[in-house]
Amino acid sequence: MRGFADYERYDALGLANLVRQKAVSPDDLLEAAIERLEVRNPAINAVVMPLYDFGVKAIADGLPDGPFRGVPFLLKDLGGWLAGVKVTRGSSFFADAPAATMDSEHVGRLKRAGLVIFGRTNSCELGLSLTCEPALYGPTKNPWDTTRISGGSSGGAAAAVGARILPMAHASDGFGSIRVPASCCGIVGLKPTRSRNTMAPYAGEGLGGLSTEHAVTLSVRDSAALLDATCGAGPGDPYIAPGPERPFLAEVGTDPGKLRIAFTSVTPNGAPVEADSLRALAEAAKLCPTSAIGSKKSIPRLTAPLWSRRFLRSRQRIRSSIWRAIRLRAARRGRARWRTSHTQRVSLARRSRPPTTFARCRPRTASAGKWRRFTGPMTSFSLQRSRRCRRSSSGST
Repeated sequence: MRGFADYERYDALGLANLVRQKAVSPDDLLEAAIERLEVRNPAINAVVMPLYDFGVKAIADGLPDGPFRGVPFLLKDLGGWLAGVKVTRGSSFFADAPAATMDSEHVGRLKRAGLVIFGRTNSCELGLSLTCEPALYGPTKNPWDTTRISGGSSGGAAAAVGARILPMAHASDGFGSIRVPASCCGIVGLKPTRSRNTMAPYAGEGLGGLSTEHAVTLSVRDSAALLDATCGAGPGDPYIAPGPERPFLAEVGTDPGKLRIAFTSVTPNGAPVEADSLRALAEAAKLCPTSAIGSKKSIPRLTAPLWSRRFLRSRQRIRSSIWRAIRLRAARRGRARWRTSHTQRVSLARRSRPPTTFARCRPRTASAGKWRRFTGPMTSFSLQRSRRCRRSSSGST
């Protein structure tokens, strides 16, 4: 690699410190990141929307003196609203979505931290999978072994960091979308508590509070310092997380005290576990602090069939709510005649068919008068639609 040869030896705080000491410039770091992206991205398909001009302009306009001044950064193609750039959510349905007119509060804080945004990373469709294989952009592959998955939904971010294109990248997590790809790609992934990072002004919450935004990083201290830079309430947040007693970065390296650590090799549904995974689990258990109290093998008390049914039922409800919201949006855009030939392009439609009662209620035209005008959250819309469907399920369409 030309340019700054030692780029990959540092985490984000390390690179920012070099910029502060004037050992390197933000232009040097951006050039190093772009060079690695151009060389490594074709093999892993991590970055689906290069935004080099945005990065160059941010540096030319002058960067804030934040904790990560000059460090290259990528946004996930799900959330992370950036003025002038669209968010496709990994879905063909949103491929022609208009660009955002303003930065989200979270992105604004990332910019004020001094980060240089220069692209968007791949995400599974609507973030509803633990793999990253959208039909719109194609699958993201693991940088350590391209025959394996990167995990999802933040698979593009994790693969980019794992490939050392950059030291950290924006990610989000509802059912494990930060933690799973971080595990697959051998990096650090933390899901903050809900409302620790605001989603204002584009959303009050995600998935009923399950979804949160943060990042995947090379080091624990990067994750902590970034959370210090972005945490806090935003305008219109429906609830607020209690503030930390001290900076998260100050917690890194402190004595955790006596811990109780348990682990299990038994899956909730009784499925067999491969020997390699069991060996890795045993090795990880040996790394537990010697001061830990009760570091032992334990089997969680779960009723596997009941647990599995409830989990799958909750996912189906979320999928159905999103499906109904898409149908509502399609009707408002004059696309109420959205038939199978079109939905085949959307993998969500293939995996999660709408309930029969809802299908009986669907309008044939946008002006058919059967759509009740509603602009509230998807969950409320779903309840309203389901009640109406129950009333009309015995009648004709």
